[in-house]
Amino acid sequence: MTDLNRALEKAFRETAKGKDKGGFAAAVFDRDGVFFTAFDDFSDKKNGTRPGPDSLFMIGSNTKVLDALGIFRLYEEGKLSLTDPVTRFIPEFRVKSRTPMREVTVADLLMHRGGIRCDLYEYLVDGPHSLEDIVPALADTYTTRRPGTMFSYSNLGYGLIGIIESRITGKSYPEFLSEWVLEPLGMEAYLGPEKTLPEEVRDRVARSYSKNGRRVYDPLGTLLPAGTCTYTTPMSLARVGIMFLNNGTIDGKQFLRPETVELMETLKISDVLDETIACIGYGLYHHNLPLRYETGRTLGHGGDTIYHHSTFDFLPQEKVGAVVMGNFDGAAPLVRQISRELFNAYLSEKGFPEKKDTAAPAEDRAEKLTGKYDTRFGQLDFAESEDGTVHFTIKDMQAKLTPYDNGWSLCEETVEEGKEPSESFPAGLMFRPAKYFGYDILLSRQNGITQAAGIIHEEPGRNEAWEAAYGKY
Repeated sequence: MTDLNRALEKAFRETAKGKDKGGFAAAVFDRDGVFFTAFDDFSDKKNGTRPGPDSLFMIGSNTKVLDALGIFRLYEEGKLSLTDPVTRFIPEFRVKSRTPMREVTVADLLMHRGGIRCDLYEYLVDGPHSLEDIVPALADTYTTRRPGTMFSYSNLGYGLIGIIESRITGKSYPEFLSEWVLEPLGMEAYLGPEKTLPEEVRDRVARSYSKNGRRVYDPLGTLLPAGTCTYTTPMSLARVGIMFLNNGTIDGKQFLRPETVELMETLKISDVLDETIACIGYGLYHHNLPLRYETGRTLGHGGDTIYHHSTFDFLPQEKVGAVVMGNFDGAAPLVRQISRELFNAYLSEKGFPEKKDTAAPAEDRAEKLTGKYDTRFGQLDFAESEDGTVHFTIKDMQAKLTPYDNGWSLCEETVEEGKEPSESFPAGLMFRPAKYFGYDILLSRQNGITQAAGIIHEEPGRNEAWEAAYGKY
């Protein structure tokens, strides 16, 4: 075993250690293929089966990468343009709107900017539906935003992509994906819920487990197939990354042209804030993993159902990638942590420089964050006290903000003399105000991850027309 593989093995074991509710599978790859795999715990507890290279995990939204690859293969054949309206292929497609509209395009769908709602939640509880069912169902829904503007994640948008692929080729969506994507990439994958998988592969399926380690069936197996319900192996999903790292070729055969790969790897959004938060391009997320080492931007995706979680990420500049999968409720943060630690171990062994945080407290030089925000942490009221510090309460804990010279403010617990700090205080949490489509919002950053945390609080407005008609009470 090489020093690199020993480092990767140690990173995997230390992160997955003691998590015996289900199983984990990981594969690390470079341009030449998968060079490291690791597995832990059980894919099937009843039979004592441990996960391995050919274990089948449900990959959820990582399917969207496969859908996007299908679109770009059709694009290379001249069968569609990214600027084509959806109605070119689905003439009956309609969505209601309360604002001025423009046509939803193929590019809008790929980038989750079509203004299409995320899901038809009623379809999640009453059994499987045909992919085509979403077209008439969407006619009774409203847009979430004007197409082409704000990011709004949409499983249904990728359902429309599946329909487009099917209508262009005259094949069912599973047939299309198999013939145009899976087979050319040399992938083994099966579309549909666990109970519908072929009998001959069921002993390789990573079963679903609850937080208590109880065997269950994933209810999200009823999701419409495009973009969601796919079972594949870690080795197979890694082949997608290997193709990208080889500029469109796999096993010496061209899957996509180099210029198409470059297009998929280029982020084409104009909003500066989206460069920080919703960095999704043509089927790939463009983000910076919170790693300990200096790297370029990470490309990839993630996939979460209730009981299955997976990551697929690669570093184009460093020519390395990783796939991690888990099969129990609550595995999502562990799957992501395993992925990060595998990258950290690789970058450490390869001698990459560690990141240096040059930000420092700004004292009075920085603008102080004040105001009341409705956030995922509850309502936060940042108020300046007489001594000039900004105090607030977060999760029933008293805290203050320390402004830094990079525009962020660090949350620090204010502990009374003689008392111990709270173990549950969110260490390293920082906030920053921002503007987004005219709204005053609050950004948070923790463990290297930046996201939208909330929006400025506004009291409910008075309805003067109602008051005039019915009087004041």
